Amino acid sequence: MRAAALLAALLPAAAWASFSSQGGLIPVGDVRVGVPVDPLDPPLDPDAPVEPVLRRPGLEAFPQGLGPALGSFSLAERLDSHRGLLRLRLGAADWDVSVAADPRFDVQYLSFRNGETLLLHRLKDLNELRGAGVVVWLDERTAYRFKVSVNIFSPVRGSTLRIEPEPGTSGPKHALKTGAVLDAVKAASFVFRAEGKEYWTLFGTDVDPATDRFGSTRSLLFINEAGMSSKAWPVAEAALPEGAPTAVTLEKTRIVLLRGADGVLRIHSPSKGAPSAR
Repeated sequence: MRAAALLAALLPAAAWASFSSQGGLIPVGDVRVGVPVDPLDPPLDPDAPVEPVLRRPGLEAFPQGLGPALGSFSLAERLDSHRGLLRLRLGAADWDVSVAADPRFDVQYLSFRNGETLLLHRLKDLNELRGAGVVVWLDERTAYRFKVSVNIFSPVRGSTLRIEPEPGTSGPKHALKTGAVLDAVKAASFVFRAEGKEYWTLFGTDVDPATDRFGSTRSLLFINEAGMSSKAWPVAEAALPEGAPTAVTLEKTRIVLLRGADGVLRIHSPSKGAPSAR
């Protein structure tokens, strides 16, 4: 499913998993004495509570009427548009690399596309991205290790996603700043603002965890990048009845979604006088 979007959720989670499970990290790069702290991506704080990235949104029918429009897009035109998030030379071929998940985001995958070839590598959990990393075989001669090296001074945007060939195989190495990956996620998203916050929206095909293949269901993912407080909310397409406004609560932000018979998803603020999410 919403492959690219999951990276925005995975990277902060991987940073926290590394920090909390190891009791601290060896800094990546030089100690940045005197460098101003980015308030949107501050250094890791071992005493701060760990916030889960993935959240379950509140969903309910909304008969009160629609408020101001926040944006709209064609679902068909945006379906799986993020599948080519990272275009990388791996071994002797160019691959589109991204991430996928089941409808509830309980099971996550790395995804790889090369022409008609589409591969999924199931992750055990987010901790696989740290430490020794994850080894993926693309063919009998091509194996790569994926690993997140966390920068404790700028964990969300200053960390590094390292992609390197395994011993005995050949191919170029890649070192991508997580900030560049997140920028690619945003570029693949429909972006809107609600109650002063920016949200990224993607729409894509879910993976069936029983078969480890892409299935027949589709979902939306709403993302709010906010440093280590970044969050993501999955919403199944089937949870939005066609032609019936549905209120969706994203923490303290409430929006109304209307999936039309024309295949367009319209995003609105609640009408005046409607109950608040607070």
